[in-house]
Amino acid sequence: MRRSLAHVQSLATTASGAAAARLRAAPGAIPAPGQISLACRPGAEDPLRQMLVPIELHPDGFTCLHPESVRWLPGDELDLLGPIGRGFTPPSDRARWLLAVFDLPPEVLSPLLTVGLARRVELAIWSERRGTYPSQVEVLPDLTLAIAWANYIALAISPSGLERLRSNPDLPNLRRQGPTVEVFHLPHMACGIGVCGACAVEGYPRHPRACSDGPVLRLEDVLP
Repeated sequence: MRRSLAHVQSLATTASGAAAARLRAAPGAIPAPGQISLACRPGAEDPLRQMLVPIELHPDGFTCLHPESVRWLPGDELDLLGPIGRGFTPPSDRARWLLAVFDLPPEVLSPLLTVGLARRVELAIWSERRGTYPSQVEVLPDLTLAIAWANYIALAISPSGLERLRSNPDLPNLRRQGPTVEVFHLPHMACGIGVCGACAVEGYPRHPRACSDGPVLRLEDVLP
């Protein structure tokens, strides 16, 4: 994990209505799909690092969801820590990808969607929120049918979404997919190295941590 400086270039609003910030960063500081970063403004103004979830990757940086608890402006310098964690590793022999998003802006899976487009796989998305997608991507309204159609599933989920999924009638269908499901779990992350335990998945013997074991985890890590 590296520490470097980044700069806020511009602010925007995504198609789903989420606030976003475009950052200029060194090539080695650009996350891969499924990785995150932590950042704060140098000095005493922002003592705690904020989690940055990339939604678009660029040769000179990345665009991320703007953290809700701070107000960064174009030109601000950031103390950047990352990339952090394990990203997506979709199998090369799977041709029907489902990107499913619970309780998060659908753009959080956009970097993986770009990978799928480059591989020319069949792509479908299911999300609780409306988004805008390339013409090659099919939007599926029925999660049950979407799960049955896919042979690789990338699931992005917040802690509150995870609690709802545990009682969702489609959970047995997900479990049947087993190893073909990767879960991008996004609780609050503080230290980024697995020490503080703030991002641990509670209630399970292993207590996987999103920053050091994830953020992309196996299905059985979060929904055994």
